[in-house]
Amino acid sequence: MEVEEMSLDGGKVRLRTAKGKALIWRDYKAVSFHQLGVAAFFQDNSA
Repeated sequence: MEVEEMSLDGGKVRLRTAKGKALIWRDYKAVSFHQLGVAAFFQDNSA
């Protein structure tokens, strides 16, 4: 199977917390092979 298009993304995402609580930031990575599938990784540096 030949991959013709691929998109990569990564960065930080803020998780919602109760009002007045400290903000929570987490790292994420995502890849999309458009017609073939999508995968996302959360807090997994080996991905």
